Amino acid sequence: MIRLAEPFCSALGGTGGSPLIAAQIQAQAASAGGGILREFWVGEDEAGVHSWLCRSGDSLWATAHPGPAAREAAAFLELLGGSLLQVDDAIIEVLGPARGVRRPVLAWHPEDAPEPEVLSGLRLQIAPPGDASLARAMMDLHADAGEVPPGDRWDNLYAELHLRCRRGAAAGAVLWDGEKAAACAALGSMGTGDAVVSHVCTLPSYRRRGLASQAVRALCRLAEGMGRRPVLCCREELLPLYAGVGFAPTGQGHWIIRTGETL
Repeated sequence: MIRLAEPFCSALGGTGGSPLIAAQIQAQAASAGGGILREFWVGEDEAGVHSWLCRSGDSLWATAHPGPAAREAAAFLELLGGSLLQVDDAIIEVLGPARGVRRPVLAWHPEDAPEPEVLSGLRLQIAPPGDASLARAMMDLHADAGEVPPGDRWDNLYAELHLRCRRGAAAGAVLWDGEKAAACAALGSMGTGDAVVSHVCTLPSYRRRGLASQAVRALCRLAEGMGRRPVLCCREELLPLYAGVGFAPTGQGHWIIRTGETL
């Protein structure tokens, strides 16, 4: 049975299904409230919680155990509708893989991670969870790099990142060249067991120097020290880049479905 859950419901703290999506849902819960309308659901039976779902605007996130739980979650998503859906392998098996784009999920292995390089002339600054001081610099860097132009989407992403950082559900790292932010990365969704690496960006004139990799390494060490496992999803062509930082595929997929219609 799937039921509505409050943002700080303990049932949302589970780590079954996709750890990456579970962390995303938990971070969404941490930044809920204060005029931000979000809805959360959990599916459970006599054995416990088996699925986790979140809706924010017209976007949906869902993960579930394989089998009956995934079929129930898929049917519930069909009823909800939405223009952007992020789900795991178990749910896409029900919905049909032809409807989505798969990105591999990677996890960080500290034993495979090289020691961070010392980059002359650059300064690394880390803002741990609870510190939102780098949120603006990171989003400005994305705008300067042409990845998120100023506008409503930039405003929404900045507000979300700032709130997550302030509430302890995100952390950030920026590499500075003097007063200029040259590269950045974030743990944009910190859950109970995993932390999702995101917001990786480098100014075009600073690329191919390993700057973003250094920011990612620093955040992975931070997550490890807090008992969180760094995870991420990426395009296939970026696998060698993240392998050089210590990430390896988990065998899981992160599926993205975009549609202007209901699912």
